[in-house]
Amino acid sequence: MKNLTLIGLIILAITANLLAQKKSSNPQVSISVFNENFGLNALPDGNPLHFGGAISFEFTRKKNGVYSAANSFELGYLKHAPIFQAAYLAWKPKYQWQFNNGLQLHTLLGLGYLHALPTQTTYEQEDGLYTAKKNTGKPGGLASFGAGLGYQLIKNDSQSLTIFCRQEWMLIAPFNINNLLPFSANSLISLGVSVQLN
Repeated sequence: MKNLTLIGLIILAITANLLAQKKSSNPQVSISVFNENFGLNALPDGNPLHFGGAISFEFTRKKNGVYSAANSFELGYLKHAPIFQAAYLAWKPKYQWQFNNGLQLHTLLGLGYLHALPTQTTYEQEDGLYTAKKNTGKPGGLASFGAGLGYQLIKNDSQSLTIFCRQEWMLIAPFNINNLLPFSANSLISLGVSVQLN
């Protein structure tokens, strides 16, 4: 019940923030794939790839020349076999500089909810025997910071299309999927595409 309450409060806060915007253009939709790893380096030598993906909806709240600020709502999934997999929901305010030559620079912050599940069967000892146990996962908070660059391939009055690459760092706490780790620091490197809806 606590998990549902937290999710409800996050969705309520994001919705209230979006509705409070006086100048909100049509949303921009982004789809990305990423590699995730423990630590600060998303692609350390010798480590396998741990793929994930995300979809986000972005609403512009401020625009001034090349600078714009937006509220972004992201839903994502990642799998770090053989330890855990997770689904997350996050609010990620984004700050962007879109130049006339097509180059784009952006940074974002994030706060959200992450639900982690083990990727292997969980066992429990009963009467000296180990039996498989259903594991519904553990909740955690999520904080993130990211920076990236992109290039606008299409820009006209009816639509825009931008490709981007982003490095993001994530802190998950509590990280209850493994009792030895009270929190987890993870990094992501992602490739994606953004489309303006009209």
